[in-house]
Amino acid sequence: MTSFKALQNKKQVSKGGFYGTSSNSATESRFFGKHRTKRDIAESVLHKVDKSTIQATGVSFFHILTIGSIGASIALFLSGKKLEGIFIGLWAPTFEALKTASDKKRER
Repeated sequence: MTSFKALQNKKQVSKGGFYGTSSNSATESRFFGKHRTKRDIAESVLHKVDKSTIQATGVSFFHILTIGSIGASIALFLSGKKLEGIFIGLWAPTFEALKTASDKKRER
């Protein structure tokens, strides 16, 4: 019978990384700090988009998305599409969470 460790090694060798992921510098950088991780890049993009929107409109990109989500939710709910309205309305807290993540990136 093959051991669990042998199966892990076989998967790592056959697919180029652990559980089918490649062992690239982006994943290793989380531990070694050599390069920026994918998460850092995503946060950087969110920060840049938010900053440029604030400069252009005076309002955060994420606040615009939040207000749009709430408005679309109300419109859908009143038009009889209640489930769709509830679903879209649940996006607002997600946009605010992204704003918080963007602000944390700005503080660093």
